[in-house]
Amino acid sequence: MRATGEALGEERRCMFENYCHGVDIEQMKAPFQRSAKEIEEDILFVGRKLLEYRFRRTADGSRHMAPPVACSTLLDIRLNARALLGTLSKCGNLYLSSSLILGRVHIQRPKTQSDIDEIDHRMQTSGARN
Repeated sequence: MRATGEALGEERRCMFENYCHGVDIEQMKAPFQRSAKEIEEDILFVGRKLLEYRFRRTADGSRHMAPPVACSTLLDIRLNARALLGTLSKCGNLYLSSSLILGRVHIQRPKTQSDIDEIDHRMQTSGARN
């Protein structure tokens, strides 16, 4: 039987923290009594919740804002673990057990020099850069 509410959020937090600290998903199967697929899904879900949290703080102009970081894959999560763990410490267990408020938040990465030039042009014309 799967946990709900605070307990589910606490389990997700623990799985995410363990993964960020280098624990392999296969090693988490027995303690959490879940399949590797379920654990991976929970880790990726927490990643999406943290992306949503960071995006919302940036969008509303909060003084505690932090720019969104890539966390849509397990590799992204490992690479950005430090920033994500910092954000995780600000989120309660109920938040981690609730559904996503923003279904899709994507980080668009420029791939070519023309993409970078276009972004630079838009920032200059919008007054975002002084």
